[in-house]
Amino acid sequence: MQSGNAALQEPASIRENFSRILSDYHPSAPLSSGGEQPHYGSAGGGGGGGGPLGVLPPSHSSGSDAAAGLTSGAFMGNFYADHPDVQQGVPWDEPPLDVMEDEEQQKMRRKKKSNMVKVFPFFFSFSCLIIFLTPIWTVVNLSADTNVVYWIGDWCKAVVVLPAFFVGAFSIQAQMKRPHKLTILITMLLPAGILLVTGDALASLASDRADQLRSTDCDTFKQKRDLQHAWEAAQKLYTKCLVDTVHSNNITMKQAKTVFRIEDCSEYKGGLAMHPSQWGYLKHLEDEYQCSGWCHVAQPVFTKKDVRDSCSVVVGAVFRAKIKRAALQVVSYDLFILMVVSIGNIMAARIFAAWALNGELHPGSV
Repeated sequence: MQSGNAALQEPASIRENFSRILSDYHPSAPLSSGGEQPHYGSAGGGGGGGGPLGVLPPSHSSGSDAAAGLTSGAFMGNFYADHPDVQQGVPWDEPPLDVMEDEEQQKMRRKKKSNMVKVFPFFFSFSCLIIFLTPIWTVVNLSADTNVVYWIGDWCKAVVVLPAFFVGAFSIQAQMKRPHKLTILITMLLPAGILLVTGDALASLASDRADQLRSTDCDTFKQKRDLQHAWEAAQKLYTKCLVDTVHSNNITMKQAKTVFRIEDCSEYKGGLAMHPSQWGYLKHLEDEYQCSGWCHVAQPVFTKKDVRDSCSVVVGAVFRAKIKRAALQVVSYDLFILMVVSIGNIMAARIFAAWALNGELHPGSV
C-alpha cells in the first residue's frame, strides 16, 4: 500500500519540477535542435501513472493556459515582469514604435534642412540685393544730381557695379551646393564698406560746399570765383543784346527785359561756346530754383520766372538740406548693416556647427 502511494506521488513531484523548469524557460533559446516543437503528452492519458507525462504544451492562448491550470502569459515566466519596457506582441528584433517615429521625424528634419541648404545661394543673393538696393539707389541718385556733378563729380555712381558681388556669390555657392562662410562675409561686408566710405565722403564734401557757397565772398575757392566770372560774361552779353534790341525795335528797356532773355540773342551761341558748362549750370539753377545772379541777387539772365535769392546761397542750402542729409542716411544704413552682419555671423556659425554635428551639413561647408 505504501509503495502504491509512493508511485502516485512520484508523477506529481515530476510535474511540479517540470513546471518550475518551464517558468525559467527563455524564449530566445531554440525549442529543439531540429527547430521542431517538442512532443507533449495529454493531460490525463495513461490512467493511474502508467501513461505519458500529463503536461500541457505552453501556449499564449488564454484557453490553453487555463486548461493547463496556469495563469495567462505563464509561458513567458517572469520576463515581462523583469523587462517592463518591452511591449508584448512586438517582435524582439524591432525597435519600439516611439523610436521608429523619432527616426522618421529626424529624417524629415534632415531632408527639410537639406532643401534649405540647396536654395540658400539664390535666397542669400536675392536678399543681399534687396538689402543694398536702397543705399545703392540713393548714391546713384545723388551722383545724377546736377549740383553734385558740377561741384563734386559723378565718381560716386561707380556703386552700380556692387550687384556683381551678389551674382558672384550666387555662382560660387550654387556650384558648391552649400553655404560658404568666406563668400558670405565678403558679399556682405565689402559692399557695405564701399557704400559707407562713399556716403561719408559725400557727406563731408557736401558740408564743405554748403559752407563755402552760402558765403557772400566770391573768392572762397577758385571754382566759385570762375562761376562768378562766367555769370558776369553772360550778364554783359545780355545787357548789350537788350540795348541793341531797344534801338532796333523802338521799345523801352523794361519791355525788352520782360520779353527777351539771353538765349534770344544772336550772340548767345558764341558766348556759350566759351562757357559751355558754366552757362548751362547757371541756366539750370535759374529754371530749377528760381534764383538769379551768382554771388549776389541780380536781374535774371536765363529764366522768365520770378527770382528770390542768389544762386550761390540756394545751392549751399541744397547741399546742406538734401545732399548731406541723404549721404548721412547712407552712412547710418550701412553701419546698421555691418552691425547686423556681425551678429548674424555669430548666430549662423552656431547654426551651421549644430547642423554639421548632427550630420546634416558637411563640416567644411562653412
